[in-house]
Amino acid sequence: STIKAIKNKQVYKLPTMDIGGPRAPLISLFIALKAHPEAFKGVDVNAIVKDYYKVVFDLNDAEVEPFLWH
Repeated sequence: STIKAIKNKQVYKLPTMDIGGPRAPLISLFIALKAHPEAFKGVDVNAIVKDYYKVVFDLNDAEVEPFLWH
């Protein structure tokens, strides 16, 4: 391919979530993480995602697990 992002393996699949729904803030976090990984050094992004699901959706650890970005 002649597309730079494809050549450099910088094409990412968004996690499954509603674009305009209550998970929209996580899309911004995901894009920021992929675009500027250096800004997230030392940040436990999965802890942020876990806390978000617990607060917004009242989920426990087991229920949140499938949504974490391993």
